[in-house]
Amino acid sequence: MNLPSGNALKTGLDVAVIDFFALLRELSDRKFSGYAAIATQGKYGIEEGTQVFDDGKPVASFYEYYAFRKMAVGGDAFKRVLNASTAIKGVIDVVELTNEQVQLAIAFNEAAIYIPSAAELRPRKIEFDPLFEEEFKFQSLSPTRDELLKKYKVSGAVAQPSAGDDGLPAVDDLLERLAGDDGE
Repeated sequence: MNLPSGNALKTGLDVAVIDFFALLRELSDRKFSGYAAIATQGKYGIEEGTQVFDDGKPVASFYEYYAFRKMAVGGDAFKRVLNASTAIKGVIDVVELTNEQVQLAIAFNEAAIYIPSAAELRPRKIEFDPLFEEEFKFQSLSPTRDELLKKYKVSGAVAQPSAGDDGLPAVDDLLERLAGDDGE
């Protein structure tokens, strides 16, 4: 997830000592617009969760597992951000954005929009759950169109002729078939 760099208000806050719910409350009270990014060391590599705020309200969530090249968004990501806030090793950065920057980030990432309920924001004791990471480890990663083209060394296949023009299937039809193939 790419967000504007903004103005770093707090950097390197230790997740082991920070009360994340108190931080959420502080950002709400300040009518903060921007994001809090939590980077932790998972079992398989670096993970990063991002909670976006608009005028003090949490409005979007992202959670990325770099080792797996996978990202959760929305409500699923919010749960993972809360989980990361209870990790033993990690840091939190708080970055201020303009309201316009926040609105633009949300517009380009609609799937990440998630407004937690009051109950979800209520301070409570949360135990770190390593199963969140394990869950993503075993999910299949669907290759993108470009990754499939590169894997099968197909270049110049930008045009997508429709089937019937020359009797051959369209490029996207071929890619869908290849996506089911394990490459052997």
